[in-house]
Amino acid sequence: MFGIFATLGLFFLWIKFVIGRNNRKAEQNHANYWERERKANEVRKQPLDNLAFLEIPFDLLPFGVLTDADTQNDEAFIRTFTDKKVLNLTGVSNTDLKLKYGAANLPLLSQYDQNYTLLVRTMNTWAERLFKENYKNQASDILEYLVHTGADTSITYLLLTKVYLDRKDYESVERLRQLVAESSFTLKNSILREMNLLIS
Repeated sequence: MFGIFATLGLFFLWIKFVIGRNNRKAEQNHANYWERERKANEVRKQPLDNLAFLEIPFDLLPFGVLTDADTQNDEAFIRTFTDKKVLNLTGVSNTDLKLKYGAANLPLLSQYDQNYTLLVRTMNTWAERLFKENYKNQASDILEYLVHTGADTSITYLLLTKVYLDRKDYESVERLRQLVAESSFTLKNSILREMNLLIS
């Protein structure tokens, strides 16, 4: 009986130790976060000349292939990006942006990133419509551009996989699958599962 109580006592002591250790780690992480935020908010505004703004290849995109109203609206919206700066900041925290470019630049950088999000969303919709209407090569022109920009949306990779499979271009399928596997996409595992289902 004593042995059971001793074992239970040791078990509870171990649980207490683990909880305490985790709490201390959480508190340290919290303190580190706010210290980085404090430093980030003190960084002066830095020039943005070295940023890799996206160049949209308007002359290579399939404008005018579809003539329905929704596509025309999407195409008109995409053309508005001629005069906008677009930047893919996926996976970069606001704190990191402030540390590198200064807190005063955060609203501008957020706008550039929002432009990218809107561009990707609209282009994916455009590509889906083209694919549905059997303009698969034209859809792939859009999707391959999005992959080039580092888009992490699942529809981009799944639809492009379908295009490649339709062409029996298994080499491109494997390259695309490898690109996703080596990425840091939030939905990487989910995208890979769906791709593998399409391939099998």
